[in-house]
Amino acid sequence: MTVIDMKGKYVTPGFVEPHCQVGLNEHGSGIMGKDVDESSEAVNLNCYALDAINMLEKGFEDFRASGITTAGIFPGNNNVIGGFGTVVKCCGSVVDQAVVKKNAGLKVSISNLSKKDSNIKNNAPITRMGITALLKQTIFSSIHDGTDDMKEVIEGKLPIVVYCQRHDDIMTAIRFSKEYNLDYKLVGLADYQTVKTEILKEDKSFVVGPIMRYGDSEETRNRDVYTVLDEADMGSLGSLTTEHPVINGRYIGLQGGIAVQNGLDYYKALECLTINPARFLNIDDQVGSLEVGKDGDIVVWSGLPLEPLTKVEMTFINGDIVFDGGVL
Repeated sequence: MTVIDMKGKYVTPGFVEPHCQVGLNEHGSGIMGKDVDESSEAVNLNCYALDAINMLEKGFEDFRASGITTAGIFPGNNNVIGGFGTVVKCCGSVVDQAVVKKNAGLKVSISNLSKKDSNIKNNAPITRMGITALLKQTIFSSIHDGTDDMKEVIEGKLPIVVYCQRHDDIMTAIRFSKEYNLDYKLVGLADYQTVKTEILKEDKSFVVGPIMRYGDSEETRNRDVYTVLDEADMGSLGSLTTEHPVINGRYIGLQGGIAVQNGLDYYKALECLTINPARFLNIDDQVGSLEVGKDGDIVVWSGLPLEPLTKVEMTFINGDIVFDGGVL
């Protein structure tokens, strides 16, 4: 038995990144390592993130060194339907051995990105009306001749994970999902403050962020969402994301700290990085908190987590040391 003296240290559950492309967008490899969007088609029902994840990509190293132990990996935001996401532990070299949940939901995008990508290629749809029409057509067709995974989506057993930033796109996502009785979860939400009443009354898990983009697109411009989040807003269902590599996962703690700096309760911010994203991915029976019977995903910090000068000193996944800062 190995005894590790953690006296004077802070210990938390491993962070859970609910929505990212780690392992799909390889660090510094250009187009040859970019497997985020299969943009040859607007609808990709046969694409699975699992088939493109490189566990040796540097992003996983950054995750472990930053306290992220579990990641929800989804196709990107450029397609109306990008394919199915998966959940992995951030360790090992073979993705099949890292899988926590093979199918975490169908990625959908209602945004400027999906509109712009189609417009560039002169492919339909090129309007928000066309995006929604294509979604309805896909669901209608799947009701009659869908694959097993689409059957689960139709039956509400598998969620659609909808990337949407503007208030009108958020409402379209909710309206469309309810019309077809689909289970859904929302990601992005730059206009959260505008429609938060509608979001919260739906009682669905959602992800806000990344909150450090500082208006790098038309959909996030002049929308400082990190200044409007409070404990009641995030509750037990709201999570934060870096959407790595949009913001490198190494800054996940800094994102939480910025939210606290602007009014979010400290312990709620920690929940938004641990148990809430675990609920978003439907794996809260395994990770997200330190409880008997859960996986041994633990992070040891040099000081108070979310502080800019605090470092991760040790990260455990499934009880094994996967990062050792050499301090303990």
